[in-house]
Amino acid sequence: MGGSDRMAWSLPYEVFISLRYLKAKRRQRSLSVITFISIAGVAVGVM
Repeated sequence: MGGSDRMAWSLPYEVFISLRYLKAKRRQRSLSVITFISIAGVAVGVM
C-alpha cells in the first residue's frame, strides 16, 4: 500500500468520493468544474 492509499482511508467516505470525481481527466475538465460548483452550492445550502 502506498501513501496515497493510506491518505484515502483517513478521509471520510463522502470526501473521498467527492475528490475522486473532482480529479477528472483533462478531457472532462468542464464536468469537473460543474461538479465543484454543485458541491459548493449544496455545502452553502446546508449551512
